[in-house]
Amino acid sequence: MQTTYGTPASLSASANKSGATCQWFRATSPTAVGTKIAGATATTYRTPAAQSAGTYYYYCEFSLGGQKATTRRARVTVAPKTVVASIVGSASKTYDATKAVNGSNRLSIALAGVLSADQRTVSAVAGSYEYDSAQAGTRTIIARNIRLTGKAAANYRLSSTQASKDGFSIARRTVTVTPTAGQSKVQGAKDPVLKYQAAGLVGRDRLTGALARQAGEKVGSYNIVRGKLAVPQNYTLAFKAGVKFTIKAKAVGSWKKSGGKYWYQKADGSYPRNAWYKVGGAWYHFDKAGYMQTGWLKLGKTWYYLKSSGAMTTGWKQIGKSWYYFNGSGAMASGRWVGDYYLQKSGVMATNQWIGNYWVNGSGKYTKRR
Repeated sequence: MQTTYGTPASLSASANKSGATCQWFRATSPTAVGTKIAGATATTYRTPAAQSAGTYYYYCEFSLGGQKATTRRARVTVAPKTVVASIVGSASKTYDATKAVNGSNRLSIALAGVLSADQRTVSAVAGSYEYDSAQAGTRTIIARNIRLTGKAAANYRLSSTQASKDGFSIARRTVTVTPTAGQSKVQGAKDPVLKYQAAGLVGRDRLTGALARQAGEKVGSYNIVRGKLAVPQNYTLAFKAGVKFTIKAKAVGSWKKSGGKYWYQKADGSYPRNAWYKVGGAWYHFDKAGYMQTGWLKLGKTWYYLKSSGAMTTGWKQIGKSWYYFNGSGAMASGRWVGDYYLQKSGVMATNQWIGNYWVNGSGKYTKRR
């Protein structure tokens, strides 16, 4: 016969002679001498509900007129009672990229199905607690490796060594973004990638996108703004406003004069030598010592004319009594037509003469053919 802890087993015995009295005994093996069960003298017997799990052997000893006879032993196996574990208590945390339960000491395991008499002598503990996911939101906590403890623990068994409960929260984590102070550029230059410090990221999480700034290209200060900087789904972003980006005036060089001659000092302190250099939209040429040149200048086979200011001449220019033409690169035209005008090999514009079959008048303009 088999029963479960907490559920009595019913036994009965009978004698073949009337008037015989019965005494029930309980033994722990088929051959061991049994222990008299006090008060168990009826021919029917119910085993104790709180009989510990195990195997027992019951028999009745009948007595009549000084004679005794024993019944066959009835084997009764008491199986542990099944109980159900559940999670009780509270827990919450801020996203930390793990499934770990912070404050798991506020959680415990409750048991359903324990006899009222055993409420203080059996309990359960979990080997570990963890969230079903590391992601922020409403989550489930799972208890694993649950085991029974206490004096009466052997009389029970768990329906499962794992339990779960819904409705716990993992809050989004705040990331504080602070733009790096002192960022700037020179007017006209390309904006740099704006730098910042991010406090609060955990694990391998990273921000995406980039900061931006207020529109404008004039010299001055502009607010750095969040732009398209984005946080992962488990975060909220706290942006520190008020940090400025500065557009600085472009550094320029300056003209210097020494010994009656001019030279140009660049913004970096150096100066051009034996080279062309553009200043304020005009081109200038400097000799090998670095001094600005004026008047006629021959470089290779090409002639240029530098005004008294030093600026390179382009277009038509009267020098002395003659007219010359200098193209866009400053090179003097010679031996060719420029529109209705002819420049001789010397570069001087032809006047009052035939150029092949074409007549140019006193102003140098072609007016007729032969």
